[in-house]
Amino acid sequence: ISRRMASSAPWPVIVNASLSGSQVAELLQRRGLRLRVSESTLSHTCIYPQSSVAFMIVPLNELWLSTSEKSLGRPNFDPGLMQRIDKFLYLHRQRYLLASGSPRGLGNVEKSILVELQARLIDSNVNIIPVHNACQCVESMLTIATAAYKPNSDLILSRFETMALRDAWSEEKAIQALLQTGLSEHDCFVLLQGCSSFAGVLTADDKRLLDCSLDRETAR
Repeated sequence: ISRRMASSAPWPVIVNASLSGSQVAELLQRRGLRLRVSESTLSHTCIYPQSSVAFMIVPLNELWLSTSEKSLGRPNFDPGLMQRIDKFLYLHRQRYLLASGSPRGLGNVEKSILVELQARLIDSNVNIIPVHNACQCVESMLTIATAAYKPNSDLILSRFETMALRDAWSEEKAIQALLQTGLSEHDCFVLLQGCSSFAGVLTADDKRLLDCSLDRETAR
C-alpha cells in the first residue's frame, strides 16, 4: 500500500499538531508519506486530501470521564470529546473513527464503552474501527485511503462488477464486500433488498439508490 502511495509523488497527509512526534506520525513518515502538521484541524485527526478521507483517533480510556465515575450503569462520556467527535462528523463526509483500546485487546470496560459509542452514533453513518496500537491505526488508514483514491476505487468497482456478473453471491458475501466501501451494515442490507442482488447494487443509478432509503450523499 505504502509503495503505491509513494510510487510517484509522496502522498500528503494533514496531521493535527496533537499527533506531531507521535508513533502514528513516525510510522506514516516511514511509509513515505509527506506529513503536514496543522494547528487548525481537530485534535487527533489525520486527513488524506487525495482520497477525501478523514480519520479521528479516539482513545477509549479517555472517552469515559474518570475511574471514580465509571458506574455499572450507562457510561458517562466526556462531553468535550463527544463535541469534538460531533464536529468531526459534521465537517467530513467520508470519515472514520479509530477506537483505540488496550494493546492486549479490549477488556470488558472498553467493550462497554465501544458498544455505547456505537449506539450513540448509530444515526451518523460513521464507521468505527477498533485498533490496539499505532501500527493498526496506520494500516487501517492507509488501506482505506488507498481504496478511496479515485483511480483505485474505479478499479475496485470494476472488479466487483466482474465478479458479481460471473458469480451468484450469497447475501453474506455481498454484505462483506459492500462493507469495504464504507457503508454501514444496515445500508448494505437495505441496498441488497432494494436492488435484488449485488450486481443490481453496482449497476443502480442515483434514483434507484435513493429509492432504497439512502440519503443523497451516501447514494453518490
